[in-house]
Amino acid sequence: MNKRLDARLKMFDSTDEVLTQYADDWAGYVPMVMQVEVFRGQRDAINATKQAQETDLKGIAEDKHVKRGTMADKAMQICDKVKGWCYQMGDIIGFGEMHITRTMIMNGRSSNAQSLCQRIYDKADGMTAMERTTFNITNGDMTGLVG
Repeated sequence: MNKRLDARLKMFDSTDEVLTQYADDWAGYVPMVMQVEVFRGQRDAINATKQAQETDLKGIAEDKHVKRGTMADKAMQICDKVKGWCYQMGDIIGFGEMHITRTMIMNGRSSNAQSLCQRIYDKADGMTAMERTTFNITNGDMTGLVG
């Protein structure tokens, strides 16, 4: 939540506690009753804003997780095929570079996940069209990996 709103909400909550504590003293004074209603309305508005922000952030995080999972699944399909190609070609270094797991893509920073997927893409891009066809890697798979 916005720090300014958070600080303001804490101030409103503290003030509301005092108002509640001394409600008997000011309850008969109409202007004070009206101002307390305005005050509590502002506090409720800030609480509603805070709750909306938290809900939005949760939805965004879940959406990002689903998208990263889709990307990881696609990456692992291609990675396994490229790994097989490296093994067949005797490319031990390339085979080692393709030691990538879904967990490595799903955990950590998004920049790390992107670099791992880019490594897979670059290696698959280095294959000839015939080799990609042999290992069942389509251009759509490649686009789905980085797109």
